[in-house]
Amino acid sequence: MSTFEYDMLMALISLDYIRICTARITFFWININQRMIAKKVAPFFCVLSVLTAFACVKKIDFNFKPQVVPSGQLSSVPVAENNFKVIGYVPEWSLGSTSIQFDKVTHLNYAFLLPTKEGNLNPIEDVYLLKDLVTKAHQNKVKVLISIGGWNHGDDSAFKSISKNTDYTKNFAKQIINLVDIYDLDGVDIDWETPKFGENDKNFINLMKTLSQSIHDKKKLITIAIPSMDADGILSEVFQYIDWANVMAYDSFYDLSNHSSYALAIASLNYWKQKGLSREKTVLGVPFYGRARKEYDWLSYILYRDLVGQGANPNLDNTNGTMYNGIATIKMKTNLALKTVSGIMAWELSGDTNDKNSLLNAINEEKLNFR
Repeated sequence: MSTFEYDMLMALISLDYIRICTARITFFWININQRMIAKKVAPFFCVLSVLTAFACVKKIDFNFKPQVVPSGQLSSVPVAENNFKVIGYVPEWSLGSTSIQFDKVTHLNYAFLLPTKEGNLNPIEDVYLLKDLVTKAHQNKVKVLISIGGWNHGDDSAFKSISKNTDYTKNFAKQIINLVDIYDLDGVDIDWETPKFGENDKNFINLMKTLSQSIHDKKKLITIAIPSMDADGILSEVFQYIDWANVMAYDSFYDLSNHSSYALAIASLNYWKQKGLSREKTVLGVPFYGRARKEYDWLSYILYRDLVGQGANPNLDNTNGTMYNGIATIKMKTNLALKTVSGIMAWELSGDTNDKNSLLNAINEEKLNFR
């Protein structure tokens, strides 16, 4: 890649970053004001947003400066390959039909198990499938965690209830340990994605402290899933109690043209680094699905395998207005993760193909070729 081509790429990424910064401000403004009022002052606010966005660009951490490695040219940046995690979420509803490439992952997150408001756990729908997953994973030296929570249509009332009641918290920890023991699991992934600042942020810390003590006493793993940015309810004190955090750098409302751009990956990693999340505890999340979002909604969702099956180019990121991460972008993000954090995570494995267009295979190739 020539110096000119590299500079042009950096300019495009910087412009994308500006759009994300601007959109963050605008989105916040629209949500705290009535739409009619926002429209009246929109011209003035847009100018302010752009000026603020340029200021945001100056905050880019150049330790995360992307370097595209052309075919045949390997990066010279060393990395402890054996410590690099490749994590795949396996939804309960897709487990029976998903063919897992065990040789290309290090960890699997079985998703999701929902908690009750008293700290109990709802039953697993298919015990046999979970046991079979754990057996096959362990035969391939892959660890399996149970993911508790998830988006759940925005309902986090159970976590709120558990975290503010000491008895519920203790019961929650006890139920998780029992589950880990029964199914020979390697840990737990807590997916309370949206604790609120000033409302339950301190409760989240206390919850994770209690869980950490119980889980780590058993020599098991405890992780969390966190949004790409704007997560004031997740305080840095939480980080000492976890083994790592999966950064969900997708489903972004900041840039409606692409819910999971490369610029969003950079911005997300910088956001959490500035909040005190160490490289060793940061895992970059990537999507195995696409969205054709035109408004602030959650309705447009299509698996990568279905997009390719309908004729989408696996090496591009756009088909008829639906944005996804193709092989080239997944490799770029994997390269970024190899250079700057400790792993990469995919939501979710049933969205992948099992042929030459496999995104998990693209991750594995980039990992193997990285030096």
